Amino acid sequence: MTRSLPAHFFAVLALTVVATANAQHLPPVNLGQSSFLDAGPIPSGLFLQEVADYYTTDALVDGDGEEAPFDFELGVFVLMNQLIYISDKHRLFGARIGFELLMPVVFPDLDPGDSPLRNATTGAGDLIIGGILQWDPIKRANGEPLFVNRFNLVGSFPTGNYSRRKDLNPGNNFTTFNPYWAATFTPWRRWELSWRLLYLWCGENDEPNVRAFPGARTTQA
Repeated sequence: MTRSLPAHFFAVLALTVVATANAQHLPPVNLGQSSFLDAGPIPSGLFLQEVADYYTTDALVDGDGEEAPFDFELGVFVLMNQLIYISDKHRLFGARIGFELLMPVVFPDLDPGDSPLRNATTGAGDLIIGGILQWDPIKRANGEPLFVNRFNLVGSFPTGNYSRRKDLNPGNNFTTFNPYWAATFTPWRRWELSWRLLYLWCGENDEPNVRAFPGARTTQA
């Protein structure tokens, strides 16, 4: 039996969580970690960036956004390792060419209480690879920036720790395709407007969670 289910899901950073039988695996989606000056120009060169995040919650919600009546606690520490390279010589469509590699490492701490969650996996998440086109800023006559934008062709691959018998996994066990276009417009001094438009496609998970999807051979968000 193969199922293609609606996006009823609960996701914590790089951690996939199966909360109920109608839940769906989804990869982490940037829902606010990018904000001011999102498309600000990346300087040329090779950079290694380490970002640490901690997330905690004591509530689960269903696909309608309603809080489930469970008593549980979850804390997640995520170390995001990001390698970025931007060329200072090679250009495409007028933009500097680059790439990025991201590898999250996830450390969950779960107290399941009376929730359906039972266990969690610690380890590396899925490898994320992106190709970058970074345009130089368009400037006003006085040299101040007016507009800058970046296009990133991003995908993730099922390399992370995953078990169909675990409720919380660092890896998704499916491929994603997630290109985005980010731009920052500075209409006046000390004012800016940034946006990020993205598309997300998810492949099939050929080892869905055995408790959430009993009898299913594959699932797809």
